[in-house]
Amino acid sequence: ALAEAGREEEDASRFLTITRRGGRKALKVSNWVGVLAVGEHVIEVLPKPAANREEGRQMLLAMLRTAYPGAFRLFTEHGFSPEKMPLYEAFMQLFVESVEHVVRRGLRHDYVEVEENRRYFAGRLLVAPHIRINRGLHHKVYTAHDEFIADWPANRLLRAGLELVLRRSGGDVQRRARQLVFAFQDVPPSRNVDADIRRLRVDRMMQHYEPALSWARWLLKGLGPFAPDEGARVRSVLFPMERVFQHYVGFLLRLKIGNLELEPSRRLLKSTHRYMMRPDYRFKHNGSQMIGDAKWKLLDAGSIKIRQADLYQLYAYGRMCLNGGERRLFLFYPETGGMPGEEYEYNDDTALKLRIVPTPLPKGQSFNFRDLANNLFQRMGLSI
Repeated sequence: ALAEAGREEEDASRFLTITRRGGRKALKVSNWVGVLAVGEHVIEVLPKPAANREEGRQMLLAMLRTAYPGAFRLFTEHGFSPEKMPLYEAFMQLFVESVEHVVRRGLRHDYVEVEENRRYFAGRLLVAPHIRINRGLHHKVYTAHDEFIADWPANRLLRAGLELVLRRSGGDVQRRARQLVFAFQDVPPSRNVDADIRRLRVDRMMQHYEPALSWARWLLKGLGPFAPDEGARVRSVLFPMERVFQHYVGFLLRLKIGNLELEPSRRLLKSTHRYMMRPDYRFKHNGSQMIGDAKWKLLDAGSIKIRQADLYQLYAYGRMCLNGGERRLFLFYPETGGMPGEEYEYNDDTALKLRIVPTPLPKGQSFNFRDLANNLFQRMGLSI
């Protein structure tokens, strides 16, 4: 059934392929991590370097904290252990905690235009519907006026997310969601999620809503290659692992280098903006200019095989973006057992130096991001 659902989805070919393992059909997932729900089945897609499921959950959630700090902000403030529960349940718990934070701060109300056929005049008269509806009813007027109410898009999305949690979760998460529904008793669930998302207006007074709204969108509409409508068989909360790893490496570098830049695009050809150069990181350290790229690819410790395209790409970045002085290039890969860090020099007159950097990953319960950053710097051959 899972294989059939994967075949039916138009977008599945982007990351999901059907293969065979041990004589049975299996799904192979590429470059995405998170949760894939197919009917009643829930598949957890975890990072490959993890030794077991619990370590995979812990590693993924730690890296997501660096890639999506807004949505995972409350996770850093509370002490629950999401790696010990199913990943989808952990996502729902993070959503419930973010809604609890909103309720503690107070539900935001907004002025919403309400049309109503009433016995007294309020607001402005809607002439056309008044004539059509109230022909012969001289005691009524059809008007529109603004009311300061909680029934507006942001709250409707949160209510819809809570209703989804009530249907799909159990235990403590479901109990807390049921309690929160009482705070939304004057707010109906969203009847059109897409329309309410388009109508969202999030200003600086609503910053406490941002984590909850992020989770509501992800749970209601999906995240990743699948973005199904209501009733679809396949739903997902999947994160692009390449991007997550890029943010994770950037997070560690920023702990050591405050002025780390995500390099703006540069034109490769003078006559057009179609071909742009965009390295992941550009920074300076002790007078040296440096550029780095992060690749989520597991390298074999016995024989490091790097794509020539990656080497040419980084070489082009160095030629175009670095001028004068010592120039160093870095390719960051996830650490695998026994993978060495190696340094090379390009065989030309540029004096560009390239180092392959095995990036330490957040494993175990006692990891510390600052210790990981120090470890990364040492592997880059830089002074701490």
